[in-house]
Amino acid sequence: METKDALIIMSDAYNGQHFHKGLNRVDLRDVPGTGGYCDGAAQRIIRERLSKLPLDAVHFIDGGNYHYLSLFLMERVREPFVLALFDRHSDMQPSAFGSLLSCGSWALAVLEGQPLCRQIVLVGAGDDQTVPESVEESVIRVSAASAADAYRYLLSDLPVYISLDKDVLDPSVVITDWDQGVMTEASLFESLIAIGKTRRVLGMDICGEGDDGRHDALNGRLLALGQSILNGRT
Repeated sequence: METKDALIIMSDAYNGQHFHKGLNRVDLRDVPGTGGYCDGAAQRIIRERLSKLPLDAVHFIDGGNYHYLSLFLMERVREPFVLALFDRHSDMQPSAFGSLLSCGSWALAVLEGQPLCRQIVLVGAGDDQTVPESVEESVIRVSAASAADAYRYLLSDLPVYISLDKDVLDPSVVITDWDQGVMTEASLFESLIAIGKTRRVLGMDICGEGDDGRHDALNGRLLALGQSILNGRT
């Protein structure tokens, strides 16, 4: 059966990995203005190239510098939804360069620019991560220690989009491209499974590639779990 799942390539981070054999591939390495920040011209190109990818799939979106790709995927949601964001960082910092989208501001852009996103449940972020007062009523923070119960905080009547930055994981699991949290793989998987069992999941994306050979196997496990969740098999 042809897969819906996709590998979105922004760098050479996936070189040497094998989990993605058979996935749809969108190579954006030729697009300028994308490293950490994404300018207006790059946004237009990226939207066009991602437009044919199904939303209800697992999307691997490269390193944490490109987590803003989640925004382009969620722009295609056509019903009220909740974002379950697993991340060491809040990604809700006002952009330092005006209208430029960044890996640190994209989640704020979701809340401010997409009225269909009614809530973000932020799982595993560090205590040093702030949320602007303008959106704090729409954000619920869940610690890494309580990740298994994250599904309880999701609005029960709305579907969920899942976005995962692997920097939420403890370095003993895998080394990523940013400073990291303390979540175990078991806790992450338990939380994702609980969401899949109790909520309708619209789609899922995964970022946080780093120079660590363990990413390949971990990505394979995340792909299999994501497929199970989206196909209602959890």
